Amino acid sequence: MTEEEFKYTTKMIETNLSNFSAWHRRSKLIPTLLQERNANREERRKFLDQELELIQRALWADPDSKDQSLWFYHQYLISNFDSRSAADTAEIVHLSTDDKLTYIKTQIDDLLDMLDGAETCKWIYQRLLDLVLMSKSLDGRWPVEASNVDSWIEKLEELDPLRENRWKDLRIRLI
Repeated sequence: MTEEEFKYTTKMIETNLSNFSAWHRRSKLIPTLLQERNANREERRKFLDQELELIQRALWADPDSKDQSLWFYHQYLISNFDSRSAADTAEIVHLSTDDKLTYIKTQIDDLLDMLDGAETCKWIYQRLLDLVLMSKSLDGRWPVEASNVDSWIEKLEELDPLRENRWKDLRIRLI
């Protein structure tokens, strides 16, 4: 039953990338799906890679999109790399710290590439901030890309003025 429902979410996403219900349902099905498949560590990692590739293709389809459904699913997937959220997020695959850092670095690089031409998409800046914070939490050191944190926060203040105090508070904590 879970397998068919998961395939249905894929069909709905292929029909409409902005189908929030399909992305959300997909995130809720994954733990059960992997359990029902008796997926081993390697199969789970391959599954994570496929889901990251799927969301990456969807995000690249319209990188300047304001569509939060794609970004929420992306957040769900990358939460697997965040030692701070592991307790309240269903883990797709158990990864070593080095593996998590490698995934984080790849995601940062992909988002920085996406940023070229999508400078008005606040979701990219937010996700970049999430990822450098994850890296710092795992490694105890800021990644090289963290040198851009101040400019990312500036851009968020410009693009999302309703959350101005949130960005100011974040700047105080990070810089």
